[in-house]
Amino acid sequence: MKPNEKRYAIPLFGLLTFFFVVGALFAFFIVAPIGLNVFANLWGRGGLRNLWALDRYVSFITRLLIGFGAAFELPIVMGFLSFIGIIDADGFRERRRYAIVFIMAISAFLTPSDVITMLLMAGPLVILYEVGIWFATLTQRER
Repeated sequence: MKPNEKRYAIPLFGLLTFFFVVGALFAFFIVAPIGLNVFANLWGRGGLRNLWALDRYVSFITRLLIGFGAAFELPIVMGFLSFIGIIDADGFRERRRYAIVFIMAISAFLTPSDVITMLLMAGPLVILYEVGIWFATLTQRER
């Protein structure tokens, strides 16, 4: 790798890792307990019993960790798109409404089938979209 490429690659790798880990930790410590509690209370009423299979629990947690980890990369992607000149921060600001609808759709796809975990993903993603606008503004200045 050339020195100029290393100048961008090393901080980018650090940021990507940081945001992925923060997303996975958010999923594990906040979303998973709430989601599991919702499932337990939802099906526990009316005389129904919860039968948790280990493979389904591991699959649920794995999907949450990967989904949230990947979703928390949004500001980095937005900053990169701004850096290479595809869209600037003003473009992200103008398309904010469409982005929120898209975030809701992606959250519904990446999370299990309940609304609570979908909203727990969509809320932080809207905040991360705003952080992404800030990243896009910063990368525009570097060009």
